[in-house]
Amino acid sequence: MKQHTFTGWIIMAFLCAVSFAADPMEERAAQLAAALNILMNSQANLSKSWVVFSSKQTVNAGKFQFKQKGAKAPTPTATIDVDVLDANDDVVATGRIIECDSFGMACNALLKKLVLNSMMIESLVQKLEVSHNDVGNLCIIEKSFDKTTRKYSSVPAVIHFVRGSTVVCLRSPAPSKNIHDIAKALDAVLSDSCAEK
Repeated sequence: MKQHTFTGWIIMAFLCAVSFAADPMEERAAQLAAALNILMNSQANLSKSWVVFSSKQTVNAGKFQFKQKGAKAPTPTATIDVDVLDANDDVVATGRIIECDSFGMACNALLKKLVLNSMMIESLVQKLEVSHNDVGNLCIIEKSFDKTTRKYSSVPAVIHFVRGSTVVCLRSPAPSKNIHDIAKALDAVLSDSCAEK
């Protein structure tokens, strides 16, 4: 049996601690950011959004109303689930909102949410697309999968975006329903909250 020196044991303990301390979701989020060419430092000085959702049960945005699911008001940095209602009080989309402390934390929360599955990064890159349109400081479109052609279509199934320090994920109940107008309306409210600083 081979004996190890005391220094050898210290080195082995350090290597074990480092390997257990590393967060695999952080690594996968960084890999996804690199694969999608997302530069995190380019917008590091963005204003923090004032709390919009954690202090209200309902938020009006243009012709849409974002109504929290559940009766109690959530705490800051909690995940807030919402229904999006149109003028007829019909649910036209559902959403999930996270209010973070900074833009960097919001981007990190979004990327971690996107990699919280068993898909390979290469498969996620086929499914996701960074959009440079007028929604959010960072916008990622999750494309819908067409089972007949076995390809991802250009119709967004989910729109994920970050405005200031707020993460928003909007999903349409019908694959053919365009949720871009809903995302733009909510982004306008969040932009105003950033400007109120």
